[in-house]
Amino acid sequence: MTGNQWQARLGGRCLPRALKKPRFVIPNNKLEEYRCYMRDHALICNFVGFWLAKKDLAKWIHQRWKLKGHIDLTLGAKGFFTVIFSNLKDKEMIFKGGPYFMNIQRGAHIL
Repeated sequence: MTGNQWQARLGGRCLPRALKKPRFVIPNNKLEEYRCYMRDHALICNFVGFWLAKKDLAKWIHQRWKLKGHIDLTLGAKGFFTVIFSNLKDKEMIFKGGPYFMNIQRGAHIL
């Protein structure tokens, strides 16, 4: 599921807040379901040395990982990113097959 699909499924709602910053509230009964889904389907990864744009990272993933299912990719702060896999076998293959390197000819950078 994508982030937007989860947001719709969780049945949460945005609430107004000070300084007009929205806040998303997730009902408690859906939080455990979301946590279990992320535990089973997602990997949190980190760049060492440099950070890629989302478009470049997605291109690298599709070229190198040869996935059978599709992924939802989210960039985080300070080089972290989350990959949510639709196919659990893809997740296990990637998790067990790491670490992954990029631009080895110019010096190893772990992805």
